[in-house]
Amino acid sequence: MSRDEDASSSTPPEVCVVADASRRPLVAHSDARTAPTARHQVQSAFPFGGGGSPSDPPLDELSRLLALVGLREPPCVPAARLDTTNRSAMERVAARLAGRARHAVVLRAEPADEGVAGLSKLGGAAWMAEGEAWPRCAQCGAPMAFLAQVDLGEACAAGVGAEASGVVPPVQGVLQVWCCNEGRCDTYQPHNGTQSLRIVPREELSCWQPWPAEGRGTLPVKMVTGWTLRTELLKQEEFERSEQLERSEDVAKVYEWLEENVEDTRSGQKVGGWPNWCQGVEYPACPECGEPMENVLLQLESEAVESVRFGDMGTAHATQCRNHANYQLAFGWACC
Repeated sequence: MSRDEDASSSTPPEVCVVADASRRPLVAHSDARTAPTARHQVQSAFPFGGGGSPSDPPLDELSRLLALVGLREPPCVPAARLDTTNRSAMERVAARLAGRARHAVVLRAEPADEGVAGLSKLGGAAWMAEGEAWPRCAQCGAPMAFLAQVDLGEACAAGVGAEASGVVPPVQGVLQVWCCNEGRCDTYQPHNGTQSLRIVPREELSCWQPWPAEGRGTLPVKMVTGWTLRTELLKQEEFERSEQLERSEDVAKVYEWLEENVEDTRSGQKVGGWPNWCQGVEYPACPECGEPMENVLLQLESEAVESVRFGDMGTAHATQCRNHANYQLAFGWACC
């Protein structure tokens, strides 16, 4: 028998779980202690009742298992075969995983003119008070690049204000982020003067206006045109760390299956959710109390803002201390 003949006779049918393309924007679940829920549909590459292996879960069973770990509306699963061993492992760890699922609000940003209505944007000119000094890098002295301005109140309204977002307590105001972009400073390390962050009460912005940095142009602007609510699971190393687990064979099997079959749900530009760590868990410590700064106020990937890269296509995070939410903010990045 040829390799092709053997594959065609023994390979079980593939199952694909896809998000319902016709759905409306999601809203946060009314009970913040539970994982978010949403409609989804399950499709198969083969007709119902067609071939397959006895170890393949039925379509409704596959959907149920994904929902158990918090992925109630998963992205496409191109080849979701789940054998008996992996299914049993998922059953054993599902409750703990689902309890750690979080909301994230993903920013939809498009190139636009600076004058377009709306506060939230990537790049462009920062809203500042007249005469206010532009932040400068403590290492090289150059004016910092303005990276982002995000109305956290809008993000909360889109669904990230619930406890399930991981941002506790919910944050209001407008987050502004600057970072040196000269290419020779240690911008990856938080609290070293190469970045500047603040949360401005929204009412204060009424008498402010966009200002470019003196002596440097602004980066191309992308205005935030919408928000998408998403369910996320934390990375394996963070799950084991937060649950105080030793390296677990069950957890490893579940994550291996999810990573092979479910699109990564932690990537992109977003508020809330779980960080998409590149080099392991790296929450900065609060300078005041020493606690990990675990509120994820903003995640940015390289080139989200044109001409801004975090190392070799890395990912940056603006985080906040839960104990000193009004003023202890941090910004750092790592590359993969």
